[in-house]
Amino acid sequence: MTVLVEDEHLKLLNKVRTVHMDEGNFEYEEVLQGLYYELENPTVLSVLLIEQIAQGFFWIKRHTQDKESLVHARMIDLIRTYSFNKQGNAPLAEQLSNVLGKDSYSDEYELFVAELKSIKGITMNELRSKATSDRIDKLKILDDLIHRQVQNLRHLQKSLDAVDFKKRIVKKMDLELERIESENAKLLIETKNA
Repeated sequence: MTVLVEDEHLKLLNKVRTVHMDEGNFEYEEVLQGLYYELENPTVLSVLLIEQIAQGFFWIKRHTQDKESLVHARMIDLIRTYSFNKQGNAPLAEQLSNVLGKDSYSDEYELFVAELKSIKGITMNELRSKATSDRIDKLKILDDLIHRQVQNLRHLQKSLDAVDFKKRIVKKMDLELERIESENAKLLIETKNA
């Protein structure tokens, strides 16, 4: 279970939280706490809204990683099995899994690209394109999930802005009322002195 933050300012957040990410997601916690600190005067409603916003960001990132993993797994599978009119090559597939997370300008990556071209007769872009086209239906599902989260974020942000706007209007009206009362008091003093 997620460790609740001990910060004095986060007591309200800890009291009203509805979601605790159990997967050790410190990034989620950082986003949630960052959003919380941006609130001028946190209320239960605003805290619940930022919790939902943090979840939206978490799921967008997770689905994006899932898309990349799906394509990478298919690329490895295409090299490992009989594909591109050449026999499968398990060592080359192992090498691909090692270079996928590396910089495309590293020596190891460049060596792999050269071997891929000589052994399979394809480029990295062709391999990625084939893997993507083979998984397009699953990628569309993930894209739809990401799109839904983006739409949710837009609506949640509008809701949070409305809650914040209401507080600012009330504060502005209080300040204006205070100014008018002060001016009225000055006028009363001036009329008494006159």
